[in-house]
Amino acid sequence: MDSLLESLQTLPMSFFLIIISSLCFLGLISRLRRRSPYPPGPKGFPLIAVSSPEVARQVLQVQDNIFSNRPANVAISYLTYDRADMAFAHYGPFWRQMRKLCVMKLFSRKGLNHGIL
Repeated sequence: MDSLLESLQTLPMSFFLIIISSLCFLGLISRLRRRSPYPPGPKGFPLIAVSSPEVARQVLQVQDNIFSNRPANVAISYLTYDRADMAFAHYGPFWRQMRKLCVMKLFSRKGLNHGIL
């Protein structure tokens, strides 16, 4: 055991750096070679694949209020004062009023020219 420690102490530090860097490089290459069957994006994010125009119309027009709400966790509820903003508010009268205010006041030509944003 002592001879092993003595032999390791005699090796230069650059040898250990080369070994560690090559192991990291091989790990990175093996991660890049693995292909995921899912499209890129956040894990656990619900994706809806629509195959026909009729189904797309059903999803985007008829049942849009079901698909339009974003899930909120404790952090989002805390940071947005219990969803009192346009990004995480439930689709309904409050969201429509917020959208109307943003379109009419914030995103108008007058609002952009006066530097409101």
